[in-house]
Amino acid sequence: MLRAALAITFTFLAFPALAESGTYIGIATGQLNVEDRDELSGFRIDSDDNASKAILGWRTNFLAFELNYVDFGQLKQPLLGQQVKFDAQGVDAFALFSKRFAVLDLYAKVGALLWEAEASVPGLGAVKKDGSDFAFGGGAQLNFGPVAIRAEYEQFMIKDIDDMNLVSVGLTWQF
Repeated sequence: MLRAALAITFTFLAFPALAESGTYIGIATGQLNVEDRDELSGFRIDSDDNASKAILGWRTNFLAFELNYVDFGQLKQPLLGQQVKFDAQGVDAFALFSKRFAVLDLYAKVGALLWEAEASVPGLGAVKKDGSDFAFGGGAQLNFGPVAIRAEYEQFMIKDIDDMNLVSVGLTWQF
């Protein structure tokens, strides 16, 4: 009985050390918000949709590198009696700088987004566009051994969009 108690105690004491560095994967879901106004035409977009992402990363105790596939969902905006649909996805790469407080990590992130988007109007066709732009954000993560729950905010600085941000919650597993 004593050996089992000591083994369990040492296992829980080792979890923070195991969580200090290594590869991790995860998923997240959240709310995308896009706001834009074209000065020439007056066309305005102010739309929200659900977004999701798959996470692959590697971390040390204060620095992490992350690649994410992001599905930005499908935004819809009425225009002259038609429903304009915007469908976008991308891959982003971030460097994360974190500070640990017991089981809580606070982090800032900076990186780039490679994206592609399609705007379509029923009966009129579609227009595709792609690009790469600066991105940044921050968040908090609660660590439970190799599993972590995170909440984060990301801002994407797309050249032709006034404001595009994502608020998400996710789950990661480090191995």
